[in-house]
Amino acid sequence: MVQNTGNVLADMIPGEAPPLMAPFVKLIPHFERHLLAERSLGWWLQTEDLPDLNNRIRVVRDKIHVDYTLNNTEASDRLIHRWTSVLKSIPHSAKHVLPFSLYPRTHLPEQAVAHQCGSCRFGTDPKTSVLDVSQTN
Repeated sequence: MVQNTGNVLADMIPGEAPPLMAPFVKLIPHFERHLLAERSLGWWLQTEDLPDLNNRIRVVRDKIHVDYTLNNTEASDRLIHRWTSVLKSIPHSAKHVLPFSLYPRTHLPEQAVAHQCGSCRFGTDPKTSVLDVSQTN
């Protein structure tokens, strides 16, 4: 999925910068970050996880644990490459397109992920599954 997130906020630029760029972005004065944000568009690219039997949510001594292994990275990399190619193919003579562009990217940390495939399971034993295999509706 590719989604335009609208305008970029100057105060969010340092926090959303890729790790290698973050130290340099923090050095940009606020006024220049504001100008950069005014002339930028944000894009949200998303691919879905594939089912993984090792992905699960556990409760251990009243604490929630998320066991999660990132997967489907090849499809994610292809989507990023394809979308970057689309953006680079826009003619520089097009209205409102600057001739220089950056395409920084970050991945959401595990703390921000949601609805991983394989984390809720059908089964007949309530101790090992949260969904009843006999329920179809």
